[in-house]
Amino acid sequence: MRQFILYALMLLSFISVMAQGRKIVLGSNNGSPEYLVGQIPAHSTSNYTKLKVEIFGGSWHNNNLGENHYYISSRDGLKIHQEVHGGSYSRYALKVYDNGNGYDIVVKVVDHYPSFYIRSWLLASGGTLSENTILDYDATGKTDITGQITITTLFATQNNGNVGIGTISPDAKLTVKGNIHAEEVKVDLNVPAPDYVFKEGYHLKSLQEVQDYIKEHGHLPNIPSAQEMEEEGIELGGMNMKLLEKIEELTLYIIQLKKVSDAEVKTLKQEIKTLKAHIK
Repeated sequence: MRQFILYALMLLSFISVMAQGRKIVLGSNNGSPEYLVGQIPAHSTSNYTKLKVEIFGGSWHNNNLGENHYYISSRDGLKIHQEVHGGSYSRYALKVYDNGNGYDIVVKVVDHYPSFYIRSWLLASGGTLSENTILDYDATGKTDITGQITITTLFATQNNGNVGIGTISPDAKLTVKGNIHAEEVKVDLNVPAPDYVFKEGYHLKSLQEVQDYIKEHGHLPNIPSAQEMEEEGIELGGMNMKLLEKIEELTLYIIQLKKVSDAEVKTLKQEIKTLKAHIK
């Protein structure tokens, strides 16, 4: 009997923990319902409360196979950080309401056929960690301040394997919105290295041709314009090869000028020698 009671208590404890999360699966948006996922007190220097929200899924489609994590604090003003782990969250949105004493953190259905599961945890100022029960929410009498809050994206991944840092929409295997600090960067080339400049048959434009091109276009030949670079960015490997091409062309121009200069110096020396002999 004692073992049965212990087993029942364990089962009830397990059920109560599992019951904290909430599954949202709707055939339409059903009037865009809202769900309270947690509350954060108004910001103050004595406030240590933190809220974590995890949302798995998004819609019925498998392109929403992923998780969205939010980390929320209000000690020095309300701050929300976000991590996106694959998938999309177009079927729901995180909302923030001022309830007069603090902030209600709410998940709102914003599109048809949502299919996701919510869990959230509150780390109270006293150090107590508890899982929140996800409740239906009525925003009557509350002030929607969502538009005043900037959600900071820490990083994001997509179903195709793209990774973004500081952006939720990476368009490459790694997209970074901001600066990159590294000791070394290695780039695999997808364009030929410009040693073709030194090969026989390469058409090296005359300096007059280069001057005419610059007057007409406002930039060097085979180099994108400033407007193109500002609008489309540059590919590091390709641009380095274009710059190396210009360096190699400059080297050929210097060699040509050196030949002309040597010939002119030789002629001047001969003229000076002749002039000296004449004077003598």
